[in-house]
Amino acid sequence: MFARLLMFSAIARSAAAPAAEPRQPTGQWVADFDVSQCIAYRNYGTEEDPLYLVLKAPPLGSAMQLVVMRKGGYMAAHQADVAITFDGHPPFRTTILGFKPHTGKYRSYLINLPPAAFAPFRSARSLAIEGAGSAHRAVRFEKHGPVDADRGTMRSPATAGMEHRRYASRNLARGASRPQPAAQEPAKGNIRSLFNGDDYPGVALSDGHEGTTTAAVLIDEQGRVADCTVVETSGVAVLDAQTCAVMKERARFKPAVGLDGRPAKDGHLQRISWRLYL
Repeated sequence: MFARLLMFSAIARSAAAPAAEPRQPTGQWVADFDVSQCIAYRNYGTEEDPLYLVLKAPPLGSAMQLVVMRKGGYMAAHQADVAITFDGHPPFRTTILGFKPHTGKYRSYLINLPPAAFAPFRSARSLAIEGAGSAHRAVRFEKHGPVDADRGTMRSPATAGMEHRRYASRNLARGASRPQPAAQEPAKGNIRSLFNGDDYPGVALSDGHEGTTTAAVLIDEQGRVADCTVVETSGVAVLDAQTCAVMKERARFKPAVGLDGRPAKDGHLQRISWRLYL
């Protein structure tokens, strides 16, 4: 159900409305591990009308992806400026990407956070997301609540990335762009050639946004991209999302060859720079 995640929910309301009370969790943290994704999620709504707060840990690097998912109709991709606050810490200002494809049940809102901005999560009791402009009000989540007897399961958000790291980091040294010898042959492919000028997101183009995204892709035994995770954010949500969207849609690799001589999973770290040239 959560094969595509990444988001946080800003709810359209009048700026004059009173600040929202923190939403209390209605379920425990659930960690979902498999070889193509590692996420942790928690429900803040009801079974009939869920509101999921989602964390996705990267296989490498340190950026953390935050997501809010809730039911809703089709919504074209859009980006907005937001401020994130953990308890009384100074707000961190970044961008949020909202989208809902024609297929699927959930509207999704994505934020990529660098390590320094995400660090307070581990000890904070609540977090708030406040959108820019009069169309948004603060949305607050109480991290710990009456049902929070699950701290052993969610000792830290990074727990959700452990299984994914086990696969993706075998052939990727932290911060390195070349695979380390852990197989007879690494996966082979040219990702940079997949991108062209038409891929520049329209909203980033009109706002003059630039940046560099570093993404880790997990390559399966058929040479397809099983997962793509931002490990260093550009600071612009739509550029990060487009980076992984292009890789997932177009990238094809010659599969890695394992030590047993059979096709094997592999990891690849790629930096994509989005630049505007006048």
